[in-house]
Amino acid sequence: MHPRLHTALAFLQSGQAHALPPGRHVVDGDDVFAIVSDYDTKPQAESVWEAHRQHVDVQCLLSGEEWIGVTALETLDSDPYDAEKDILFARGTGEFVSLRPGRFVVLFQHDAHMPGVTAPAPAASRVRKLVIKVKMNAAATSTSASAVP
Repeated sequence: MHPRLHTALAFLQSGQAHALPPGRHVVDGDDVFAIVSDYDTKPQAESVWEAHRQHVDVQCLLSGEEWIGVTALETLDSDPYDAEKDILFARGTGEFVSLRPGRFVVLFQHDAHMPGVTAPAPAASRVRKLVIKVKMNAAATSTSASAVP
């Protein structure tokens, strides 16, 4: 396992994130940092696919429930990459997995994802989410996305 990914997973396992307020938090300088967000999920039709080139995302729900879409970036129609924000947006279809507290998903550069989607239920859910951003290079990320309960 890449050392920075190991650092991110160790931080996740430590349980420290539950006590953090919303915002950006340093884990290991600019190489590994955490973002805690509170938001309401939204319908899939109002959500967008995104991907990153410089970072791997470790996304973990701390409270609430959401669905997150995951698909190979190469299967989508992509907009131009914004290097300053390390993001590109895309259109297309993919598979969705349920995120609940205690579950996380690791998303590599070739994995497009659609976070914050309302689960198939009558209403949106208020969630608190932790996203750990892990700075990587392309050679260090040869594994595909994986969800762990």
